[in-house]
Amino acid sequence: MAQKEHITLKDVPPIDELKEKNLARLEKQIQSGKTPHEAEMYMEQTKNQVRTFLKHHLKLIEPQDQKLIQNSTQRILNLGFLCGVPAFGINLVMGNLARGKFYKYSFLKRLTIRTVVFALPYALVYKYASSNYSRLSLYLEEKYAERVNEYLKTGDPKSINPSNE
Repeated sequence: MAQKEHITLKDVPPIDELKEKNLARLEKQIQSGKTPHEAEMYMEQTKNQVRTFLKHHLKLIEPQDQKLIQNSTQRILNLGFLCGVPAFGINLVMGNLARGKFYKYSFLKRLTIRTVVFALPYALVYKYASSNYSRLSLYLEEKYAERVNEYLKTGDPKSINPSNE
């Protein structure tokens, strides 16, 4: 079975499934004889190792995961930029259509309208970005946890990405 060249965010498992896998790993640590506190500390340490590794050695991971991170980041940046354009447009149209009548409203009402026009799109982009970040980070942690641990022991890049030469 050949792997797809590019994976998208739709190909990443849902966040609930990723959390269940993470919980199963935690339970496995507890069953291996660690106390719940030690198991949580181990899981937190592993998560920090993977995030630090990915921050400094992103070029070592699989190309499809690099492309997934790059595409997700680019999409969030584009959405952030594009949500400002309609807000400015709506604000200008509101001013032109009202022809000065907008200033007859109380200060609080004008502030509320302008805040909603500008803040609502950015709040939606923030919600989208934070859910994508959580989903991607859980996916990458689950996928690369053992590989990073092996890389830290051996220093061999093939332990992270077997296709590396």
